[in-house]
Amino acid sequence: TIGPDVVEAKYFDLFSKDPLPKCDILVAADTLYNAELAKQVGHRLHEAITRSFEDGHTPIKVIVTDSQKFFGTNFLEEQEMIALNTIFEEGKWKPLEWKLETLNNFCGSGVLIDDDQIYDVDVRVIRWGWD
Repeated sequence: TIGPDVVEAKYFDLFSKDPLPKCDILVAADTLYNAELAKQVGHRLHEAITRSFEDGHTPIKVIVTDSQKFFGTNFLEEQEMIALNTIFEEGKWKPLEWKLETLNNFCGSGVLIDDDQIYDVDVRVIRWGWD
């Protein structure tokens, strides 16, 4: 069994026909490279949140980050996410929403960058289920 101080990460193909594995925290970090992928991330996010409510458990916690902000990648504009946010707004839950944040002294690399670099980066973030 996994204890309270242990995180078990799982790899999952977002386009698989398999259901998303059950989890306590769903993280999608820097995966919104195009509209098709972003739509699938939103679909899986919807799946995980609605399942956690249907199972009667504490709702899943969510973190989604996007540093690129490519055109067409705002999955919150998809109908299933609009419907989910409507339910949240009618109840006691905060809606899913993007917030802009600056990560100072971020250390990272990229596809075309071999070495790590330290820089400030503006990202949009969804944090949900933490309060």
